[in-house]
Amino acid sequence: MIDNKEYYLKLPNVNPDFFKPRSEALKYIQRKTYEDKLLKYIEKEFQADKLVVEDFSKNYLLNVHNL
Repeated sequence: MIDNKEYYLKLPNVNPDFFKPRSEALKYIQRKTYEDKLLKYIEKEFQADKLVVEDFSKNYLLNVHNL
């Protein structure tokens, strides 16, 4: 892709401003970066303790079967 840009820049009547990213592309990249950071934060900070989850599941199943 960079080779294409270099090629077209050498052509007559081509302005470097032609190669600026569109605002939609910039917004997409910014949103994607934000969502990736948010996902990493959620995965790191909101982990359930495996033992607590297993204990809850066992107790829940026992209580359901005793009804």
